Amino acid sequence: MVSSILLNPCIFKRAKILNDSRRGCKKEVEPVKELDLKNFNDYFDRVPYLETQRFILRPISRNDMDEYFEILRDEQVQKYLGGGVPLFDKEPHISNWLNNINGRLLKSKTVFTWCVEEKDTGKIAGRVDLGGFQKKTMAEISYHFGRSFW
Repeated sequence: MVSSILLNPCIFKRAKILNDSRRGCKKEVEPVKELDLKNFNDYFDRVPYLETQRFILRPISRNDMDEYFEILRDEQVQKYLGGGVPLFDKEPHISNWLNNINGRLLKSKTVFTWCVEEKDTGKIAGRVDLGGFQKKTMAEISYHFGRSFW
């Protein structure tokens, strides 16, 4: 699903992922920083860490890949992905994809890609992308979730 949204100045928590018992890393939350839309580049120094009551949105890591691929293998999920998403679940495709979304696309200010993790269970619920930035004020959001989170 893809929707257009307007970017507004926002406040969010940023985190350095260091060590979490479920994923082998822990989050260290930095002080909340208010970002000003007048400096669009401030958004792209790293993928922001975001939290809702139920979910954590964070960068996708290699440790997430098995659960993420299980979501993509589901025919019902693929049915709603506009022709499907190719499943490159072997090396070197995994490393290339992770380097692309967490490196090149971020540095080129093209897209943010988040892993959506359920807080209570640590299960991977899906993925959210924010990109297609237009005039630094509008963007598209796309997402897909595992069926158990529909």
